[in-house]
Amino acid sequence: DSLVVSGAKDNEVRVWAVPSGRCLAVGVGHVGAVAAVALSRKQPGKLFVSGGADKLLKVWDLAAMLTARAEAEATARTTQEGLNAVDGQPVKKKKKKEAKAEQTGASLNGPSPIGVLALRASAAVAAHDKDINCVVVSPNDQLVASGSQDRTAKVWRLPSLTPVAVLRGHRRGVWCVEFSPVDQALLTSSGDKTIKLWSLADGGSCIRTFDGSQASVLRASFITAGTQVLSAGADGLVKLWSVKSGECQATYDEHAGKIWAMSTGGSQDSMM
Repeated sequence: DSLVVSGAKDNEVRVWAVPSGRCLAVGVGHVGAVAAVALSRKQPGKLFVSGGADKLLKVWDLAAMLTARAEAEATARTTQEGLNAVDGQPVKKKKKKEAKAEQTGASLNGPSPIGVLALRASAAVAAHDKDINCVVVSPNDQLVASGSQDRTAKVWRLPSLTPVAVLRGHRRGVWCVEFSPVDQALLTSSGDKTIKLWSLADGGSCIRTFDGSQASVLRASFITAGTQVLSAGADGLVKLWSVKSGECQATYDEHAGKIWAMSTGGSQDSMM
């Protein structure tokens, strides 16, 4: 079973089961719209991070919620079976596989006697001076990066949110952050029309600036094993860049307005 995490203008974060669409848990504590959420990647059921208009960065304990939910459901089912037995209704003996699924919380999409649980924030920090636009978790779940309208990107240790690096150099707000899939590096894109590549091995020095866009760069993503970058901008252009040279290799011009979303996928990391 899969999980979806969402953040909204109601200041809440929610966890959903897929494909049933059942809301499993809700987290309150933000005092402004939640603009960005990111799940742990190596262990998707471990934690997620949120940030938004209140400038707060929060870590939410998914594993604890799933464990609590599994235990509560198992208790509720045992209680119901006991009541059925008192009423003279036959108690159906579960197969080992079914019992194990209930104990581990593996079956999130079936009927449940448990309502929506409350999520617990395991860490929180006043991360930025202005709105947080984006967050991303590193491939090994050890770090999280945040980008803000205060023109900085910051890197934090998970799950404690201990500061690791502050990346300064953009002249306008940071719209997108992404960890390199192969190197200790972070990619950022900004309203100043540039993309920057930062080394995390030496504390956060800027090692490359991709310059040439004519409008805010709203999204940027690594492809082809981290050797190229795709960007999407407020000018409606998608651009392909070489990480090694920093030069634009191709421009895709069909959109008539701002490109707010972009994703890559497939065996060749094709563009979508």
